[in-house]
Amino acid sequence: MKKAGEYARRLRRTLPRLKAPRMSRPPTAECLGDQVVRSLLLEFSNETAAATAFKRLREATVDMNELRVTPIAELVESLGAAYPKPREASEAIARTLASIFNRCHHMDLDFLKQMRKREARKWLETLDGMSPFSAAVTVLRGLGHHAVPIDDHVLRWLRGEKLVDPDANLAEVQAFLERTISPARVEPYFHAMRNAAAAWIIKHPPPPPPPPEPVKPEPPRPDPRAAIKPGGKSPARPDAKSAPVATGKSAALAAGGKPPAPAPGKTTVAAAAGSRGGAASHKTPAARPGPVAAPVKSPVAKPASRAAAAHRTAPAASRPTRKPTRPTSRKAARPSRPARRTATGKRSSPRPRARKPARARRARHR
Repeated sequence: MKKAGEYARRLRRTLPRLKAPRMSRPPTAECLGDQVVRSLLLEFSNETAAATAFKRLREATVDMNELRVTPIAELVESLGAAYPKPREASEAIARTLASIFNRCHHMDLDFLKQMRKREARKWLETLDGMSPFSAAVTVLRGLGHHAVPIDDHVLRWLRGEKLVDPDANLAEVQAFLERTISPARVEPYFHAMRNAAAAWIIKHPPPPPPPPEPVKPEPPRPDPRAAIKPGGKSPARPDAKSAPVATGKSAALAAGGKPPAPAPGKTTVAAAAGSRGGAASHKTPAARPGPVAAPVKSPVAKPASRAAAAHRTAPAASRPTRKPTRPTSRKAARPSRPARRTATGKRSSPRPRARKPARARRARHR
């Protein structure tokens, strides 16, 4: 922190003048799990409200494991309407206890007493839902190590009274206070700073949040209809397939001019006729004869026989009727069987039918 010596002298002159509540001894819990819950409740309220809320939670549950699985809605109801922020505190408790169980698979935190101060504090600060303030309170009252807990209200008060560098963050200010305040005076100064910060915030409420940045309007897009003149139509693009291109005399006449002059050495039919007698000068030039198509030959009918010609010329009543013929035998009426294929792929003749015995054949002929 910049100018740490100057700020330390100001802090030593200001802290003894603050009024701190008289307390016989700092409140402690039976186990570290209870102390974690107390620290989380103290972050959103004062000592009296936090103690009352913790007592209500312990009466509603059997142990820490049941408190861990309790729904947030029931935690909010257990804290009561007198607690300032029951919803925020319930969510922090549920997240922290769940994080402890996910790491250790139990709720006993006595192993933190065997760890070093920095390791135990870092372990607590990395829990989901645990703030630096709650971790410092747990280290101070549960583990008995030196720590100075400060929250956002105390940080605003220190910056407003110019007791710390205004550009320093919470971790830097907390380390600066731990170097400046002795361990024997941490508890009274901790309560004194919280009381002074609560009174100062009432006189200096937090500034309102900045308004959102105005949304810049998008530049207008060019309208394709703006090129069309009022009362007119948009110019249509010519289609190369549908509209033929005019060349030569037709193009000159469409443009309103004169037809092109003939090339030197070439004369039209009208000019030749005018030079002869002048009578055919007004006629249009004759078209050149095109290729003559060859005549299509019709197929020559073959001469029919006399019987066919007589049959065609005879009336319908006199034409002989032809009855359909029936097969003479049952064998001719049946269709021929297809040839079978052997295992080698060669075709074989159809199977011969079984022949009737001689007695049946003789009886049939009789």
